[in-house]
Amino acid sequence: MKELTEEQLEIAFRCWFGTYQHRHIDREIEKFFGIEPRRNWLQEIRAAQHLTIAEVSRKMNIPHKSYQQLELSERARTITIASLRRAADAMNCELIYGLRPKTGQKIARHLWEKIVALYQGEHWVQTKPEHLKARALAATARNKLLDTKTKKKLLRF
Repeated sequence: MKELTEEQLEIAFRCWFGTYQHRHIDREIEKFFGIEPRRNWLQEIRAAQHLTIAEVSRKMNIPHKSYQQLELSERARTITIASLRRAADAMNCELIYGLRPKTGQKIARHLWEKIVALYQGEHWVQTKPEHLKARALAATARNKLLDTKTKKKLLRF
């Protein structure tokens, strides 16, 4: 099996990505790549606004100790989204949360690497003339992702 060149793989990726139905997610996730995870947003936002624990707990209509526990649970990563939202509201803030791949790659790129590893050697791709191999791989990827068995195979790979 002759592997496709880097240039062919990039062309194939761009062809495939144009039809990838979840590409909008990658555009949204991209916003989170430059942000470092934090464990003490509540405390930092409260301090930046010169609010005391007592003031925030009063706005939330909860006991002082309960608010302290919220800040501790955020640091321990056990706080609920609902609690974060209530605390954010009390500090006149909006809660924004998101997910990003641990790999540091966009989801489509990570999926593409799996597709290439599994399918660039397919007979249908390999028998195409050099100038059509990239498009053949992109078409193979599109078709394989429509198949439930292939999706399961990609998840295990």
